[in-house]
Order: sequence, then C-alpha cells, then structure tokens
Amino acid sequence: MIPKIRDAQYAGTVYNTLPSLPQVAFAGRSNVGKSSLINALVNRKALVKTSKQPGKTRNINFFKVDLWACPPCTWWTCRATGTPGCPWA
Repeated sequence: MIPKIRDAQYAGTVYNTLPSLPQVAFAGRSNVGKSSLINALVNRKALVKTSKQPGKTRNINFFKVDLWACPPCTWWTCRATGTPGCPWA
C-alpha cells in the first residue's frame, strides 16, 4: 500500500536543533531534481524551492512529513532531507 501524506512542512536547516525522527535523505549531483522529487512525493508544488540554475541549494534542509501507513495503520512522522548537489558534478 502507498502511504498517504497528511501534511508536509519546512522543519529547518542543519543549523537548527531538531527532534530525532526517521529520516530519508536525497543526495546526488547538481541539478538532477532532488528538490523536485521531494515536492512530487509530498504532492506539493512549492514546498521545496526549485531552480533551473545548478547549485541553488546551499544548506541541508529538513522537511517534516506526516503520513498514514498500513500496516500497522497509524500516522507516522518522518523527515525528508534535501542536500546540496555534489560540487564535482
């Protein structure tokens, strides 16, 4: 079963103190669509800022995601993490 997203919101950067949550990090080369992938997964157009210009993401950004997952059919909270692209890309 595909989990259903209830809510997704910006949670902070690597410089903020955040609660410990399960985490999924998206890493890869510059300008490959990491931010667009997070937007698509949470079904939002502008949760994560995107750009056609490589290197716009400068920090590690965290996004809190609440989802319904079965089993055990309960709400889960996790964190999606957007990372800057690799500089050698």
